[in-house]
Amino acid sequence: MGLVCDPVAGLVECPCIKRNALGAANALLCADMSLREMHRKVNTYIWSSVGLILLIVPLLGFIISWLMVNGRKREFAIMRGFGAGRGRVFRSFFLEQAILCILGCLLGCLALLRFRIWDSLMLQIALGAYLVFYLAGCAVSVKKIGKTNLMELLAARE
Repeated sequence: MGLVCDPVAGLVECPCIKRNALGAANALLCADMSLREMHRKVNTYIWSSVGLILLIVPLLGFIISWLMVNGRKREFAIMRGFGAGRGRVFRSFFLEQAILCILGCLLGCLALLRFRIWDSLMLQIALGAYLVFYLAGCAVSVKKIGKTNLMELLAARE
């Protein structure tokens, strides 16, 4: 930052020093105001995307579980062919998916605790919604496949 007044014989007059101090204070205030405005805009952007995140995460959980279960139609057919009832097949596949999902969520929680970001309410809600929708997708797809005829399951090509 340059001086407002030119020094005369190496000395700066008192009014020039005051003007330089006022200029520095104004510059700091302007910088603070612009950073505050930028911080407000970033917060607005982040919180406006929370709804989108809370919509996408559960949807992904549902789709992932649906695809994982539907990709295993042959296993359903084999279990049913060996005489397992629909209820047993449902419990077997649902329990397997539930255990995997809960273990994955617990590992995610441990990672969030490790990086000290667990106290974010948005993360907790997203994790809970993912768990619920993953299990719902699994239940719906297992139920749907369980209603399919055994011969259709065996004849299905992937």
